[in-house]
Amino acid sequence: MVFIDYKSLTAAVGIEVAAHDNLAENVEINEDVMNDEILEFSVALKVSHVNHSSHGVHIPSHVSARNRDWQSGEEVMLRTDVGTWMVRIVFNNGSPRFSAGWNKFARDNKFIVNQKLVFTLIEEDDVIVFDIQSV
Repeated sequence: MVFIDYKSLTAAVGIEVAAHDNLAENVEINEDVMNDEILEFSVALKVSHVNHSSHGVHIPSHVSARNRDWQSGEEVMLRTDVGTWMVRIVFNNGSPRFSAGWNKFARDNKFIVNQKLVFTLIEEDDVIVFDIQSV
């Protein structure tokens, strides 16, 4: 894995990233899986991700469903070893993030600040799924 921040993302892997400094989160990108089949990213959870009154993780710009853009209000499935949750996508300054349903997901999984999660995007039938592992 290579650790880079959003500002370095363009230079490191040639992907354009929206310049919203207030939204920037550090992510790790596994360069071996940046292809059309599997996309993943890692996030160290912040207070705002686990305090049950704020917002979910932003989805990096290089991660999107096959052949289309994210839609505001779209539901995706988040899957961990604890279970599955349906969560909606919203946009904040042009950046997609998990929203409605995120707080229940974080609470049910007992996530804590600085816990590192790996999100792997999988498309199953007509459902967009993120398999999530704590590392």
